Amino acid sequence: MARHSQTNNSKGLQIILAAIFTLAAGNSHAAEPEPYTWGILNQQSAAQTAALWNPILTYLGSKTGLKFKLRLAPTVQETDLMSKRGEFDFLYNNHVFDPDFDDANYRPLVQWGGESLVGLIVVNDNSSLQTLKDLEGKKIVFPSPDAFIAYKVTRHALHKAGVKVEVAFGANQDGSAVQLASGRADAASLNKFFAVRFQADGKGKFRTLYESEPWPNIPLLAHPRIPPKHAEAVRKTLLGMNADPEGKALLEELKIPGFLTVKDSDYDSTRRVYRDNP
Repeated sequence: MARHSQTNNSKGLQIILAAIFTLAAGNSHAAEPEPYTWGILNQQSAAQTAALWNPILTYLGSKTGLKFKLRLAPTVQETDLMSKRGEFDFLYNNHVFDPDFDDANYRPLVQWGGESLVGLIVVNDNSSLQTLKDLEGKKIVFPSPDAFIAYKVTRHALHKAGVKVEVAFGANQDGSAVQLASGRADAASLNKFFAVRFQADGKGKFRTLYESEPWPNIPLLAHPRIPPKHAEAVRKTLLGMNADPEGKALLEELKIPGFLTVKDSDYDSTRRVYRDNP
């Protein structure tokens, strides 16, 4: 009888221990942090954006030990609304310097490398249009009314030149360039980096009627809730890509220039444009 009782006690102890281990495993899994989300300004299709940024996030994860996840909204307007609400942990977007985004309080970590941000107004290479004045009454396609370099800056240039145009929107840089290349618009306003890349890919051939002064490039930003040590790890890793053989190979594969240092005050001029050209 005593032996039977000991056997039952032993089985009971095994069940209790198994339950404890299961609970511990469950708690361990629940404690695993969620990946940091990355929001990206809509400049091209979701597939093109993912093809560019997912390898960068994979690289960042391998170097920092952190986890990252791309979170894409279907339109630039939705991306901006999510940014205003602070829904992204990290963000690639220069619309945040519009005063409407101040509550989210994103802070720049690095900026896109290579040449400074430049806005263009371009026509197809075989177009008869030669100057900004020739655009009077013509259809110009812009990425979106929220775009900085390819709307706020270039619209101001048209206004300053006294040129009134028919405004259309292409949803993003790629959409605007495609509309021009296919003859559905007389001209397009584009980010110079994108215009050069679009033509290099053999998708069209443009001629420039207007080129803006250079501006600080689009930044990668962190939300204030991100622990400073994690934000700093991301900043250092991005800045070090060109010095790291693996990072440099990835930049060459993606055909992008890498990232440069930046400070928040670098975007004071960008803020003024948004403030003065609502």
